[in-house]
Amino acid sequence: MKPILFTGSRDGTIPRSTPSLTSPKFTLLWVRKGVISIQFDAYIEGSLFSPAKIASALRTTKAEISETLGLASDALIRRQRMEATKTQTRLREMLEILNRVEPITGSILGAYAWFRSEPLQG
Repeated sequence: MKPILFTGSRDGTIPRSTPSLTSPKFTLLWVRKGVISIQFDAYIEGSLFSPAKIASALRTTKAEISETLGLASDALIRRQRMEATKTQTRLREMLEILNRVEPITGSILGAYAWFRSEPLQG
Protein backbone atom coordinates (compact mmCIF):
# COMPACT_ATOMS: atom_id res chain seq x y z
CA MET A 1 0.00 0.00 0.00
CA LYS A 2 1.40 3.40 -0.98
CA PRO A 3 1.49 6.18 1.62
CA ILE A 4 -1.14 8.90 1.30
CA LEU A 5 -0.33 12.50 2.17
CA PHE A 6 -2.89 14.91 3.58
CA THR A 7 -2.40 18.59 4.26
CA GLY A 8 -4.90 20.01 6.71
CA SER A 9 -5.68 20.42 10.34
CA ARG A 10 -4.75 18.01 13.09
CA ASP A 11 -8.19 16.40 13.01
CA GLY A 12 -7.58 15.28 9.42
CA THR A 13 -10.02 17.62 7.69
CA ILE A 14 -8.85 19.54 4.65
CA PRO A 15 -9.45 23.30 4.95
CA ARG A 16 -11.32 25.16 2.22
CA SER A 17 -8.55 27.73 1.95
CA THR A 18 -4.84 27.09 2.22
CA PRO A 19 -3.66 27.95 5.74
CA SER A 20 -0.73 30.27 6.22
CA LEU A 21 2.64 28.72 6.98
CA THR A 22 2.51 30.05 10.52
CA SER A 23 -0.98 28.70 11.16
CA PRO A 24 -1.16 26.00 13.83
CA LYS A 25 -3.62 24.17 11.56
CA PHE A 26 -0.88 23.50 9.01
CA THR A 27 0.29 19.95 9.50
CA LEU A 28 1.36 17.19 7.19
CA LEU A 29 -0.08 13.85 8.15
CA TRP A 30 1.55 10.69 6.92
CA VAL A 31 -0.88 7.80 6.57
CA ARG A 32 0.62 4.37 6.07
CA LYS A 33 -1.16 1.09 6.79
CA GLY A 34 -3.67 2.82 9.03
CA VAL A 35 -1.05 4.51 11.23
CA ILE A 36 -1.08 8.31 11.35
CA SER A 37 1.92 10.25 12.59
CA ILE A 38 2.69 13.94 12.37
CA GLN A 39 5.98 14.33 10.51
CA PHE A 40 6.72 18.03 10.97
CA ASP A 41 6.19 18.54 14.71
CA ALA A 42 9.83 17.69 15.44
CA TYR A 43 10.95 20.61 13.24
CA ILE A 44 8.53 23.29 14.47
CA GLU A 45 9.38 25.75 17.20
CA GLY A 46 6.57 28.08 18.14
CA SER A 47 4.63 28.31 14.89
CA LEU A 48 7.63 28.35 12.52
CA PHE A 49 9.92 25.75 11.04
CA SER A 50 13.13 25.85 13.07
CA PRO A 51 16.26 25.81 10.90
CA ALA A 52 18.32 24.77 13.93
CA LYS A 53 16.17 21.68 14.54
CA ILE A 54 16.19 20.78 10.84
CA ALA A 55 19.98 21.22 10.63
CA SER A 56 20.46 19.09 13.72
CA ALA A 57 18.29 16.28 12.33
CA LEU A 58 20.14 16.40 9.00
CA ARG A 59 23.57 16.64 10.70
CA THR A 60 24.48 19.77 8.80
CA THR A 61 24.59 23.54 9.29
CA LYS A 62 21.99 26.22 8.71
CA ALA A 63 24.34 27.84 6.16
CA GLU A 64 24.48 24.61 4.12
CA ILE A 65 20.69 24.28 4.18
CA SER A 66 20.24 27.89 3.02
CA GLU A 67 22.69 27.26 0.17
CA THR A 68 20.86 24.06 -0.79
CA LEU A 69 17.53 25.90 -0.84
CA GLY A 70 18.91 28.81 -2.85
CA LEU A 71 18.47 31.33 -0.04
CA ALA A 72 20.82 34.05 1.12
CA SER A 73 23.36 32.98 3.73
CA ASP A 74 21.65 34.99 6.49
CA ALA A 75 18.13 33.76 5.66
CA LEU A 76 18.24 31.09 8.35
CA ILE A 77 20.16 33.17 10.88
CA ARG A 78 18.41 36.55 11.13
CA ARG A 79 15.00 36.24 12.82
CA GLN A 80 13.24 38.59 10.38
CA ARG A 81 14.51 36.68 7.33
CA MET A 82 13.74 33.32 8.96
CA GLU A 83 10.11 34.36 9.49
CA ALA A 84 9.71 35.43 5.85
CA THR A 85 7.15 33.54 3.79
CA LYS A 86 9.74 32.62 1.14
CA THR A 87 12.07 31.06 3.71
CA GLN A 88 9.31 29.14 5.49
CA THR A 89 7.91 27.94 2.15
CA ARG A 90 11.30 26.60 1.03
CA LEU A 91 11.80 24.79 4.34
CA ARG A 92 8.31 23.26 4.15
CA GLU A 93 8.79 22.14 0.56
CA MET A 94 12.16 20.57 1.38
CA LEU A 95 10.65 18.66 4.31
CA GLU A 96 7.75 17.46 2.15
CA ILE A 97 10.19 16.12 -0.44
CA LEU A 98 12.39 14.50 2.22
CA ASN A 99 9.33 12.79 3.73
CA ARG A 100 8.34 11.38 0.34
CA VAL A 101 11.85 10.16 -0.50
CA GLU A 102 12.75 8.78 2.94
CA PRO A 103 10.99 5.40 2.45
CA ILE A 104 12.95 4.88 -0.77
CA THR A 105 16.37 5.89 0.59
CA GLY A 106 15.88 4.30 4.00
CA SER A 107 16.71 7.31 6.19
CA ILE A 108 16.25 11.04 6.44
CA LEU A 109 20.00 11.49 5.88
CA GLY A 110 19.82 9.45 2.68
CA ALA A 111 16.82 11.50 1.56
CA TYR A 112 18.76 14.73 2.21
CA ALA A 113 21.76 13.43 0.25
CA TRP A 114 19.42 12.60 -2.64
CA PHE A 115 17.77 16.03 -2.37
CA ARG A 116 21.13 17.80 -2.59
CA SER A 117 22.30 15.78 -5.59
CA GLU A 118 19.08 15.53 -7.62
CA PRO A 119 18.13 18.54 -9.77
CA LEU A 120 14.39 19.18 -9.46
CA GLN A 121 12.35 20.78 -12.20
CA GLY A 122 10.10 23.70 -11.38
